[in-house]
Amino acid sequence: MQMFRLLAISWTLGILIACFIPGQLVEPIVFEWTDKIAHFVLFAGFSGFWLAAFPGNRSFRMVLGAGILLALLTEAGQYLLPIGRSAEWLDLLADGLGLLAGYGFDRWLALPVTTR
Repeated sequence: MQMFRLLAISWTLGILIACFIPGQLVEPIVFEWTDKIAHFVLFAGFSGFWLAAFPGNRSFRMVLGAGILLALLTEAGQYLLPIGRSAEWLDLLADGLGLLAGYGFDRWLALPVTTR
């Protein structure tokens, strides 16, 4: 459990760093859907690592709530801070879908292995 908590914290810090890198450093490597794919992957990892760190029936609601709050805060920060980044509704959608995908992956990993 301790390892998953460290991974979850590190992943969350990575999201914050990735979302607040100044735009002039990010824009040359971003093409049409790269940004949305990155948001999806980052937030899938967020929910996957936090769910692994705190397994249980009520964990998903807490992780989903924290993930949505993080998504809103990062988009608001990109909009408000003078870092040359833009806030987009499609980024929030990609974040939300990523949170759900991380949950689905966590549930898939939790399925018992059956032998035939």
